[in-house]
Amino acid sequence: LAQQIEGNPLDAKLDVRVKNLNDVAAIDTVARRWSGVDPTDPTNYQGEFVNRMLQLSEWLSLAGAGLLVVLLIVSVVIVMNTIRTAVYHRRKEIEVMKLVGATEWFVRGPFVIEGVMTGLIAASIALALLVVGYEPVVLRFRSDIGFIPLSYDPAFISSLARDLLLAGALLGALGSYIGVRRYVRI
Repeated sequence: LAQQIEGNPLDAKLDVRVKNLNDVAAIDTVARRWSGVDPTDPTNYQGEFVNRMLQLSEWLSLAGAGLLVVLLIVSVVIVMNTIRTAVYHRRKEIEVMKLVGATEWFVRGPFVIEGVMTGLIAASIALALLVVGYEPVVLRFRSDIGFIPLSYDPAFISSLARDLLLAGALLGALGSYIGVRRYVRI
């Protein structure tokens, strides 16, 4: 049996994993230049698959950015409409304030604070849903999509909480400021 086998039946193989998919073609080029590599069959880097994954990643990034912009606009419009309703219900109080000489910010300030509070409440609800649902979702899908590095990290949740609450307060302030500027004439 040993006489029938010529050379090594197990070819030398090197598994290379890249951190950035854009580097795959460059690694293939370098591998073809190595002197110990057969130039007719040096690598199998699945170039077509990698290119499709890169295109999918770019498309998902653009779609995510577009969705983010739409959701930000919707959030500001919702806060503006909430403030418009509050201004409408307090219109007599606002008229009295104007008559006694209230400043612009004395009239508009409470509405801006209301918008900030609305944004903080909405961000708190979103954060509560995230804290409750993030870990089970990660544990459920980690094995199904192994090529995406999912992990449950409490430090990530705490930094996300800070950012989410800050964004909620800022969006609430922006929406209420625009709404109050538009609907309260001083």
